[in-house]
Amino acid sequence: MAPRQRITEQQLRDTVGAGTVTRLFDDDGDGVADTASITACIERATAEAEGILLGAFKSSTGAALDTIDDDPRFIDSVCWLACRRAGRRRQEWMLQDGSFPYERQGKEAEATLRAIAAGLDRFSAEQTAGANELTQPDVLRELPVEPIFAPSQAYPYGTGKF
Repeated sequence: MAPRQRITEQQLRDTVGAGTVTRLFDDDGDGVADTASITACIERATAEAEGILLGAFKSSTGAALDTIDDDPRFIDSVCWLACRRAGRRRQEWMLQDGSFPYERQGKEAEATLRAIAAGLDRFSAEQTAGANELTQPDVLRELPVEPIFAPSQAYPYGTGKF
């Protein structure tokens, strides 16, 4: 199965800017971003985002995520993950502290996706996608009508304590 791309090159340009895309993905120095590099980083960023979000769904396929492809926060997150991946490709871009360009934005994108996967935040398309299964109990049980107290020899009807 071919790797998936949940965002387009144009969405990447719209989110981070055309100049940024050219700087990050121009591998041969001709002033034009190389499509193969963009595709590879988008595929890797998509896989990373899916890996984070699939934990929120009981099915192990990406089909559950198809309804969120148009969500602006999902698009932004995948774009910044792709930029972080692109910034790490060249050692000469390493900063003094050992990090690479767009690390902070990539970490924020990852944190956003993790919050959504944990049920702490929601996508706008979740009404279509359905409830986050991590926040739903496996079995719904009704509460007992009368409290049940543990009996003992001294208190055959229970002490009122569990």
